[in-house]
Amino acid sequence: VEVLTAQLDLGDRVAEKGKAFGLHTPRGDKVAVTRKLLAVLGPYGRFRDRMVVDHCIPETIGDVLRAGYWAGITVSPAKSSATDVLNILKAFPDFQDRIMINTDSGGRFFEDLFALGEDERIEAALRQKILFDNAAGFFDLQAA
Repeated sequence: VEVLTAQLDLGDRVAEKGKAFGLHTPRGDKVAVTRKLLAVLGPYGRFRDRMVVDHCIPETIGDVLRAGYWAGITVSPAKSSATDVLNILKAFPDFQDRIMINTDSGGRFFEDLFALGEDERIEAALRQKILFDNAAGFFDLQAA
């Protein structure tokens, strides 16, 4: 917690440079650790628009979104599935502008993420938003 707090204390410098904060949640004890992370982030609320809490799961994403942070969902065989994403989108329709989908596949190809991009249970415009547009806006990326 001390190291994270020291990094967050640099928040004004990060914000001045237009950079974002990426906050990862671990695999183990994710619910408790996410709640502790949100408590630590409380005093740094002025940076909420530039913070993404990553590797959210159905059990944690509500806390993250209701606290005003961006949420990353990692789609992979070991993390969240397309069905998890669909259920999250249904449960949190008012927060779809703050949800980003990612993968931790590295050099491997995960069919899950590809399948999500084609999943017609989610309308095409919403797939575009959560798979591309939200992240591009958050990270201030220009279209190629």
